[in-house]
Order: sequence, then structure tokens, then C-alpha cells
Amino acid sequence: YAPAYNGVMALLFRPNEPLIKDLLDRQAQVGFDESSADVLAGVHVRRGDKIVDPQNRYHISLEYAEALVNWAADEGPCRGEAPKSVVVYVASDTASVKRQLTELVEPQKVGVCSFKVIGVEASVTQVTTDSHRNDDARGKPAPTVEKLARMRSDEAKEAGLEIIFDMYMLSH
Repeated sequence: YAPAYNGVMALLFRPNEPLIKDLLDRQAQVGFDESSADVLAGVHVRRGDKIVDPQNRYHISLEYAEALVNWAADEGPCRGEAPKSVVVYVASDTASVKRQLTELVEPQKVGVCSFKVIGVEASVTQVTTDSHRNDDARGKPAPTVEKLARMRSDEAKEAGLEIIFDMYMLSH
């Protein structure tokens, strides 16, 4: 049963040509060129509904920046003699996170590595979170699935594509 199910799932969720083109276009828009990045690191920073969820700890941008720099120093991608570029892809539901991480991480040098921070800015999901447009009736940030349900169909489609793009980039 499992092999047949897995095969059907793989077929259903296989990207089609228009989606692949969209992902590659978005990749170019954020400035990611696989041939110029020696190392790609990904960071997923949730703010939105996560800041009011008692089960989650809120991490400030400085904590993410320190973790990235420490990882580069401790895990070895920055050892050696040849200069390396560490490209950091930021996926976030808040527009300010990429700007904050750019200010905190790009000036850093670790061994032979320099950093470049990339990511989507002013996306539908970020604008929705930052404007509190789809918060719940009590004024608390709503989970993403609820935000999507409240969006117009064109916005919801774009938000879905943004989420798929984040997963695509973070999976590199």
C-alpha cells in the first residue's frame, strides 16, 4: 500500500512547468544565483501568530544572526583559504526581518566567509501580517491558514505561491 500511495503523492505534487518557471523567476527576483553561492543557509522566522502562542518562544533577530554566524564558524564551511560566499535566505511573514538580518549579518566575516542576505520583501503574507489585516476578532494575529481563508482568491493564490517558494528555497 505505502509504495503505491507514495508514488501517487509524488505524481500529484510534482511541479508543473508554469510552477517551475514561477519558482525560477522568484529566485532571480530575490537575487539568488546558485553558481555564485558557495554555501546557502536558510532561516524561517515566524512572527505573526507565533508571537501570541504560549507554546512558542519568541526569538529576536539578533538571536538568529548569532546562530548563523556561530554555525558558519563551528560547522566548518568557512575554513580553508579560498574566499566563500554564504547566502542566507530569509523566509518570514514579517517584512522587517530580512532588513534586520541584513544589518546584523552582512557586516560579519567568519574565516574566509562573507555573508549576503536575500529574501522576499513586501509579499502578500508579509503585508497581511504587518498590517494586521486578517487578525482574529480579538485582534490577535491569526494562523496563516485562517489568513488565507480571509483573502481574496488572487491574494490567496499569491500567498500560496510565496509559501511554496519559501519551501523551495529552504529545501536547497
